[in-house]
Amino acid sequence: MSTYNSETREWRTKMMQSPQEEFDYSYTSKAITIGGELGSVGWVDLWHGILIYDLLLDNNYLRYIPLPSTVLPRMLKSNPLLTRDIIVVNGLIKFLDIQTYVKLANSGYIPGGWEAATWKLDISKNDSNWDNDCKINVSQVSLKDTGHAQMLHDPRNNADDVLPNLNEGEDTEPSLMRFHATYPALSLHDDGVVHIMSRLEALDDRAWMVSVDMKKQTPKGVAFFGNGRPVGYGFTFIESGISKHLGTCSSS
Repeated sequence: MSTYNSETREWRTKMMQSPQEEFDYSYTSKAITIGGELGSVGWVDLWHGILIYDLLLDNNYLRYIPLPSTVLPRMLKSNPLLTRDIIVVNGLIKFLDIQTYVKLANSGYIPGGWEAATWKLDISKNDSNWDNDCKINVSQVSLKDTGHAQMLHDPRNNADDVLPNLNEGEDTEPSLMRFHATYPALSLHDDGVVHIMSRLEALDDRAWMVSVDMKKQTPKGVAFFGNGRPVGYGFTFIESGISKHLGTCSSS
């Protein structure tokens, strides 16, 4: 591991020792800054667990915290960023797992909804006991009377051509059930809110970031996300909390 001292402007490299207990870890999906009294940082394998180094202890030992045993079924394992996320906010490590369902039709696989669950771990307790946070099924989230359904269109052609495809039938309300849900991102600002990239087709170049309040089971916002090419299943965006540190500029 290499660390940089901003006072001496020097890099320091040292070998790290793995945790003494048995642990399951394949590769790093995401790095997190945990902080706390020990100034901890973590490398997360989103399928298995977190390797933690306590910078302020000035030793070369790593700790390991396994991720909670998910209650959601998992048929196949792929890029974990497609269905999982982890953040550190307000002294808590928060982990999210989302399970998507598909149905086989003549045109191929079509979305069949999704459900998500979150867990939290108190950093100050210095243990590995995760607590259940909240759980939601997309069927509980209604777009009716929220105004968000009207934002589900492609602004590039100024056509509201998506809305007719959202309904299972003429008498049903617009539903998020008809979207492929990928790349969930827990909000760094609002507790219980998750942002989900939603597409009508798996390789569509049109996508919408749909924000859902898991605790209130309501949509919180919709924003178009399209770049002229299929979003696919690779790198898409970086989460950042920088906006909460920005003030409003004076007109003068």
